[in-house]
Amino acid sequence: MAPMAAATRRGVAPLRHPDLPVLASAYIAAGHVCIQRYLEDGRDWRKVSPLEIQRQLRACDLPLWRRPKGPKMTGLEVARAAPMAQRLEGLLAAVVAGILQAVDQGCFWGPGFEVPRCVKIQGVPSPMSRLVLLPSSQKETPLEVGAGGLKASDLLAVDVAAEAALREAKPKVGLVRFSARRLPGLRRLDLTDPLLVRSSYCKALMEMERQIHAPLPTLEADAVVATSDVSILRGPVEAGAPWTETQPARIEVFWAQLERNPHFDDLGYLDEASEDALVMTLRRLMALAKKEGVSVLVIPPPGAGTPGGAWAPSAVAAERLREAALAYGGGLEEIIVCREHPSQLCGRWGEFTSALQHGNERIYVDKKLEERKAALEKLGLSYPRPGLEATLRRYADCPPSRLHRLGRFPPRPPTQALPVAGDSPTAKKKQVRLSVTR
Repeated sequence: MAPMAAATRRGVAPLRHPDLPVLASAYIAAGHVCIQRYLEDGRDWRKVSPLEIQRQLRACDLPLWRRPKGPKMTGLEVARAAPMAQRLEGLLAAVVAGILQAVDQGCFWGPGFEVPRCVKIQGVPSPMSRLVLLPSSQKETPLEVGAGGLKASDLLAVDVAAEAALREAKPKVGLVRFSARRLPGLRRLDLTDPLLVRSSYCKALMEMERQIHAPLPTLEADAVVATSDVSILRGPVEAGAPWTETQPARIEVFWAQLERNPHFDDLGYLDEASEDALVMTLRRLMALAKKEGVSVLVIPPPGAGTPGGAWAPSAVAAERLREAALAYGGGLEEIIVCREHPSQLCGRWGEFTSALQHGNERIYVDKKLEERKAALEKLGLSYPRPGLEATLRRYADCPPSRLHRLGRFPPRPPTQALPVAGDSPTAKKKQVRLSVTR
């Protein structure tokens, strides 16, 4: 009975060679691939050539394939006639399915199965997730800025973590992943995330709720999902997602959730409660990394361009991260800040790195004073008359002529005219009575 249970759990052995293009769907058929049901797929997606992946990427930019005249189409014909976005999603799903099969079978061929003199890499571990509470107490230990301390990198977080894990000293590398708290779509795999398409973290996400015994959207602010034995197996998708030719780099991923909609003050900065919550989360994350024995911590911009809706200004996020790292990151050898995906902080990455290395000087602006100055400029006055500040702020968007009249002649409160003795209703009634009696 034990061998039968093991065979049922592992599903169908992947023996057939896969064909591209494919579409991501909820069932398995010719021209379709399903990530959730990869155990039932008899095609070996590990054997897809990197050159074929590059060719399919270039084909996604071409016009749609002409639909045949026949009433019935095969699965490959349906995939070729699909729009560009669906073909690209299917290609990424095929890449992820290959990673899932590599973790399940425990081996793969690098850099590709059809490449001459390919190397078979064995012993791919399955990642394991656990729910960890952030430490409540943090000891203040300073960290130096520069080499060996806090620094920024223009590479992606996956590349930085893999490069650090493959050093001669073999340090333990931790990668932080941020998302919005209580987001309903956390269970769905984001195929545009390089961490999911290139590492075994996609396998961890599929089994995370079963391993931590808790639904993902209900995690509290002091809880972090720590996933160990995450292997970076593939290269960039733009290069054909080639498999690594050596033993893959192993890292530990810490998934923390930030406030989804932080509050801002009148000056455009995060209010005191939101800033304190962000700084406290960063401090406790560094304390947890030191407790887990991490030497190199790779962290993305907290809340700045985070997938899932968590948002914070880039300069403010850099300032808070710098403050937490310099004060509480002394037990770590390196803290490397980099982007999770190429489009994160597009056009503002230079501002973020500058604020991270040299600090950020806040410019406090009084909005009421600015509105008052704008209204005075429209009026052409150097200073308003006493008691007109509220009127000027109220009519700041009015035309200049209207403001000019308001500035010189303030509106008087409405007054009711006193009735004349002969025009009052009682006087008219008396006149009618007198005329009748006469």
